[in-house]
Amino acid sequence: MSVFKGKTIVVAGADCELGGTIVRALVDLEAVVIVIGRDEVTLNKLAQYRPDRIEPLALNLSRPHSSSLLGATWGRKPLDLLLMLDVAKQDARPKMATLDVQVALIKALIPGLRAAKGALILTSGRQTGLYGAVTESALARLNAGIAKGMRRHGVRSNLIGFENETFDATDFVQVLAFTLAMPTMNGSTLYLSPHSPQT
Repeated sequence: MSVFKGKTIVVAGADCELGGTIVRALVDLEAVVIVIGRDEVTLNKLAQYRPDRIEPLALNLSRPHSSSLLGATWGRKPLDLLLMLDVAKQDARPKMATLDVQVALIKALIPGLRAAKGALILTSGRQTGLYGAVTESALARLNAGIAKGMRRHGVRSNLIGFENETFDATDFVQVLAFTLAMPTMNGSTLYLSPHSPQT
């Protein structure tokens, strides 16, 4: 049986090609997915894939009130997973470029994550060169810091990295399932092949 069956998942930054690929893979494994992004047309089109399992929610998360509104609407409804896509990406959707935006969204959904003993997963496409090395180091520190804060709420946090050019949704979902199945895994950074997992 799929680890995702019956799970409620929020995917932030779902209005991009990567997001659509991941969301379709998750609903095929019987998850219920709330897709968040700026592009309402793209989200609604994605929801047509499985209207019974995909709920679109168009929000501009760079506006402070958007996360607050989401938190107020969601309340304490159990949330099994918050998946934040490509948190290091700055030049295209998803626009999750600032720490303030990311933290605001996480804080808004903590009650739901806590209610379900859920998990937070950050993702990032692997960068190249000096910028890539600096970005990966910063992301590892960010993940460790967030994991430490989330631990106080009983919520796990990990980061999954991947190669943009060789991204495979099946591999990604398998790594995602692995992290969810390991309750002691917290604050780890894992890279999809060809990179070995790091802790």
